[in-house]
Amino acid sequence: MPKALINGSLHFAACSETEATQKLVTQNLACALKRQAMRMTGARLDDAFVSMAPDVIDEASVESVFLSVEGRKLQGVRYQGLVYRKVDAFKPDHRLQAYCLAQTLTEQSVSYLMTRSEQRFVVWAHY
Repeated sequence: MPKALINGSLHFAACSETEATQKLVTQNLACALKRQAMRMTGARLDDAFVSMAPDVIDEASVESVFLSVEGRKLQGVRYQGLVYRKVDAFKPDHRLQAYCLAQTLTEQSVSYLMTRSEQRFVVWAHY
């Protein structure tokens, strides 16, 4: 069965609605079990997140833009033709928080992008 990994979520193509529902339930259960196992591992949490982390793009590879929303200026980036707004930035030694935020966005079906530089990790949500 064809599968695609998009923003950390597994998408199944060409299957019935029942099969898709069963696969989604199985995927959600597996994700919950992974989170529970990671909570129990304590100090090894960093390694676990790195192994299941989303792709992180070098910040120099994206184009900085400013967005105007309801009179407010927001930081944003353009990458591969899509525009993203800044959600939050983290110091490199707090990258697990960036990964957690990315996981939360995935669970909310929000498309996102993660960038990194020597100074920070940034999570951007599709605008």
